[in-house]
Amino acid sequence: MADSAAIEREKHMKQLKRRMECWREVILPLNSILLWERSWYPGLILGITTTIFFLIWMLEPAILTIISVSLLILALVDYLVPPVSSLLSPVNKWTGQKEKKLNEICQNLSIIILQLQSLWKLMLKTRNDRPNVYYAGIITCLIICIWIGSTINNLLLFYITVNILLLTPGFRYKGRAILLQYGSRAYWYYAQKSHSTQNSAEILRSLEYTFSSFRKLLRLGRCLDSLYSALKMMKYPEVTIRVTLTLSKIANALFLLADHIIWIGRVGLLRVNIKKWSKIANKYWLMNIIMNLTRDIYEIIKIFENEGKDVLIRTPKFSSSLWRQYELLHHLKNHKNIVIDTIKNGCDMFIPLTALGFTKLTPGTIGILGMISSIVSIYTLIYPLYKLTPA
Repeated sequence: MADSAAIEREKHMKQLKRRMECWREVILPLNSILLWERSWYPGLILGITTTIFFLIWMLEPAILTIISVSLLILALVDYLVPPVSSLLSPVNKWTGQKEKKLNEICQNLSIIILQLQSLWKLMLKTRNDRPNVYYAGIITCLIICIWIGSTINNLLLFYITVNILLLTPGFRYKGRAILLQYGSRAYWYYAQKSHSTQNSAEILRSLEYTFSSFRKLLRLGRCLDSLYSALKMMKYPEVTIRVTLTLSKIANALFLLADHIIWIGRVGLLRVNIKKWSKIANKYWLMNIIMNLTRDIYEIIKIFENEGKDVLIRTPKFSSSLWRQYELLHHLKNHKNIVIDTIKNGCDMFIPLTALGFTKLTPGTIGILGMISSIVSIYTLIYPLYKLTPA
């Protein structure tokens, strides 16, 4: 039975691949964008969807017009893209690596399509076998949809839904592993404290270890990229930022190199003293964070110096110094990128400090700090304007 299901999946995947063959030069870049393979791709997705929905909101076209224009664009894309892509990308430029990537995409799409088909068949089976349950569920869902549709602006609702659907693959690919790692660590600790079963605590501990190893695998080779960034940063005109960011990039490269060695030891390729290399990695990570925090403090001091002059001019002499301090802090609201970066680095700093024994935070606290840092990082991926540059 399992063999026949596997054969069926393989057959479906091959059929899907044949149908998608003429789209292969378009599918690979689209997949890259949806999986956030570059840091600015989430911003690109949000930018395109926001522009489209803003035009719809401004022009207020009729529903029939929107449907007709959408179908017209799809028809033109379907007609023009395959011949144009075959002209721009000759067959001899198609590599084995690209073919492997296309197979992977087709396999994932095939699984999703088969799952949707199974769900549809299950719904039809429920309608025939248990009509009362089927219609009760359908009617309840439709009533909820009617209530949501009458309560929330439909265009806004559709905009949010489209963005969630488009950003989900990237979040699952990049963001979920980090959140799950730190979430598992926090939950594992609190499960032990609340005397949960030993089995569930061990499973969560194992899960945290697995996601940690998976993240190390994803980081392979990034030490060279970090060193290259350090070389570019040496040409930055402002001295303080040049020094702090160059040292930060070098420390990050050395941390990643140690991280690669730990991963090699974990998977058993070579015998490695993991405890020793973990300590080395944490030292370089701490140095990287300290340099980043130094840069953040420098940026905050600059803001206070620039804004402080304006505050002194605007504020009457009899006003209290407390009010002036409040005004200065209020100006940080206009520099959210610096505030966000400071929060992230502040949370990150306690992780290597605890690993090196300088602080004694519980694994649960470390897990929560890691989750806050991860959420902030994902937020800057979704909204690149809040990412501190140069970084």
